[in-house]
Amino acid sequence: MVEWLLFFLVVFVYIHLVQQYKCSEEPDVFEMDYIDNANLQESCQLLQPVVFAAAGSLPLPPDLDDMVAEVGPNPMTLEMFDPTSVKYGVSVPYAVAWEILGATATANDRPSHPHYSERNASLLAAAPEFREKLRELDAYLRPPLTVYSRLDLAMGAQDAYTPFRYHLHTRKFLVVSTGKITVKMAPWKKNARYLHEVRDYDVGEYRSNMNVWDPKEHHRRDHAKVEFVEFDVDVGHVVYIPAYWGYSVYYQSPRTVFVEYDYRTWSNCLAFLGEMGRTWLQQQRIHQIWFPTTAPSKKKMAADAQTSAVTTATTDSKEGSDTHQSLSSVTPESPPSVVIPEPDLTPATATEP
Repeated sequence: MVEWLLFFLVVFVYIHLVQQYKCSEEPDVFEMDYIDNANLQESCQLLQPVVFAAAGSLPLPPDLDDMVAEVGPNPMTLEMFDPTSVKYGVSVPYAVAWEILGATATANDRPSHPHYSERNASLLAAAPEFREKLRELDAYLRPPLTVYSRLDLAMGAQDAYTPFRYHLHTRKFLVVSTGKITVKMAPWKKNARYLHEVRDYDVGEYRSNMNVWDPKEHHRRDHAKVEFVEFDVDVGHVVYIPAYWGYSVYYQSPRTVFVEYDYRTWSNCLAFLGEMGRTWLQQQRIHQIWFPTTAPSKKKMAADAQTSAVTTATTDSKEGSDTHQSLSSVTPESPPSVVIPEPDLTPATATEP
């Protein structure tokens, strides 16, 4: 009897583990009307991207003004990224970051590389009431047997875009709160040889070093071989991104905000225990130290130049004094005295035999 129980247990676990490695390779996007959570999970089991409207069926995420009112703008910071630096972000005060994200395409002070913000777990931790309001959508999106979930608040300036990457979670949903985004996707396993994958265990991310929106010259041939799916997601809509599907988000308007919901079931954690362990071990070996890279102010540069000039003048004066002293202390050497012995004038005496 025990042997049969073990047999069925192994088969049960095996079936659930194999399901985590499956991936659809059809470049299609499904649209649906939200009915309930069970119907949503059945649609997600097809492993195809799904878009549906949240307005009228799901509670919309709260406005960011509620978070600012709860915490205040001064102690809050956003992790800022740009397409040239996708691995580590820079913590910027919320008020400054909000001004950067509000730059438009016609603004004179618009940066050459528009910024976006993500990985804002510390920001959500500072606003527990705002985070609990975001958690209200769990009842509508959360799959059964979930053992781990994660929230993230992402926002971007106009024309900013995220790297092309894929995930290994059971479910990933993007809920657009304000603005409009364009999502470009492609099945990863089918196009892996063209995507130049980078497995970054420092941050636990799997991405491509190819810019899928504007590929460089040495990537254009591979880019043309990938069959992408591109679609828009308006405010109040939700997009489901399956595992092993590469995706990149393009921000269509300034200060576009969406909330990211990630869920892992027990079978997903067991299937990808090795990847999770590698990421955890690698992050234990990393200690970040940030150094200032901003240019010094004009006042500081003038003070440094004046100090350098005074130091140079003092050094030159000291060197001249030492040279004068050394020259004055040198005297011509006296010629060596030669002692000539006087001749012996004493007459020699003969000795008789």
